[in-house]
Amino acid sequence: CAQMYEESFEHPEWRRPDVMIVWGCDPLKSNSDGFWGHWVVDLMKQGTRFITVDPDLTWIAAKSEIHLPVRPGTDAALALAMIDVICKEDLYDHDFVSRWCYGFDELEARAAEYPADEVAPVVGVEAEDIRRAARMYANAEVGSVQWGVSVDMHTHGVATAHAIMCLWSI
Repeated sequence: CAQMYEESFEHPEWRRPDVMIVWGCDPLKSNSDGFWGHWVVDLMKQGTRFITVDPDLTWIAAKSEIHLPVRPGTDAALALAMIDVICKEDLYDHDFVSRWCYGFDELEARAAEYPADEVAPVVGVEAEDIRRAARMYANAEVGSVQWGVSVDMHTHGVATAHAIMCLWSI
C-alpha cells in the first residue's frame, strides 16, 4: 500500500500490483482499516487490473475485470476453490512455498476438497469465473488483496481470513 510511504507511489521499494483483489469491502466509501479509498482508483489509472469479491455491484466491481458476487458467508469456500485451481494448474510460486510456507501439502489437500465445479453453486458464482479469477491472480507478478471488515466480522471470519492469506501467500 503506497500510502504507507511518505513518497507514496514514488517510494523505491513500492511496486504497483498487476492485479488486486478487492474482497468484501468498498474502499471508496468505507476505510475502517485506515486505507485511503482513492488509492484504489489511482492504481486503476496506473494499470492495475481488478477482481472484486462482493455480493453488491459496487463502483469498483463495475470497473473490475472480474466481479465475483458471492453469497454472503461463503468467502472461505471461494478462497479454497481458487487455491485448488492454483495448485492443480501448478500456478503457485514453488520457490516461495518451499522456503516460507509451512503446511503447504495440507493446504493443497484441504483445497482439493473445494473444486470450483462443486463450490460454484454454493457461493453463487460460475465455476469458470472462479477459475479465471484464480488464474488472473496467480499469473500476476505482483498481486495484492484489499479486504474489509466483512471478512473479519462474520462467524467464520478467522477461517476466511486464513484462507485468503493462504491464497495471498502461495
